Amino acid sequence: MGLVLTLGSLLAHGSLAHAEKRPRSPNRAKPPEAAASADTPASAAPAPQISAQASAQTSTAPVATTSRASTSTSAPAAATATPAATAAPRFSAGLDTAIHAGSPGGDSAFFISPLFHVDFRLSERLSVVGAWGLAHATVNTNDGRATQVRPGNPYAALVYTRRSGEWRYFAGLGGTAPVAILPGDVNARLEVQTAFTYAAAMRGNWNYWLWDHDAFSIVSPFGIERRKANGFIWGLEGGIGVMVPIRSVNERLDVSVQTAADLAYQALPWLRAGGRMSLVVMPRFTGQKTQLAAEPYVRVHNDRWFGNLSVLMNIDRPHGFGFDRGGIWSLRLGGGLNF
Repeated sequence: MGLVLTLGSLLAHGSLAHAEKRPRSPNRAKPPEAAASADTPASAAPAPQISAQASAQTSTAPVATTSRASTSTSAPAAATATPAATAAPRFSAGLDTAIHAGSPGGDSAFFISPLFHVDFRLSERLSVVGAWGLAHATVNTNDGRATQVRPGNPYAALVYTRRSGEWRYFAGLGGTAPVAILPGDVNARLEVQTAFTYAAAMRGNWNYWLWDHDAFSIVSPFGIERRKANGFIWGLEGGIGVMVPIRSVNERLDVSVQTAADLAYQALPWLRAGGRMSLVVMPRFTGQKTQLAAEPYVRVHNDRWFGNLSVLMNIDRPHGFGFDRGGIWSLRLGGGLNF
């Protein structure tokens, strides 16, 4: 019996050794993963169907892989996640400040008007925008110094935005609340009205409904723009506002129609320089019914912040020419954050 067991053990060891030395057959079937990676180029692989939730997870938490099979399928996923990475921020907040110093009526004066603005994105195409500003005027006269600081009309609108490649289209509907109110005192009323007039004039009467006293407004903004990583970019925007009086001190119902063209050059991913020309028409306004303004500017920006520096010049009456005696110009400083 011991001899039989010894012979069996030797035969088994010999068969295993023979199997290890035997060359692998070239016709032996490959594993499915190896066959896919060796015979099918990565560029020819069909793009995987990825849900929106999976795409968002891929863009926010990418996973590094080393296998060839994983590499061939992760490239389309990264391409799918690129638009999500460059999408508009969920929330944006900024401050635009207009400054002017001059001598209206022969008296030295200083005017400053900060304007706060926000943009909250509800969905891919819907967002809520808002703005609220202050009007400040300090006038030095022979009788002393008069200073007025008053809030403008808060503004809010629901905006629909559609994007197609480099193009963006938007239209909205909103309005203002009647917070800009003139006081009852006659002397103070003139000073406050001057502050509101200059707050609007330092912006070429753009968005005049923010500063129209004793009135609420119904506003419809709209526009189109082309955005590029570099090279020339341009945009057109406008708006229509109906300003309804709430007190006898402002008895007229005004309509403001505004339009602006913007042309700039994106010199670097973070640097843009250009100019803006705006025209505001108020057909029912007492006095001059149009205002034309030009504004060269420089803008620096990235995904998290932005900043602007510009000089606005009113070109025609009632507030132009900006650098003539009695004309109104403004230095504008702005900036904000994206979240």
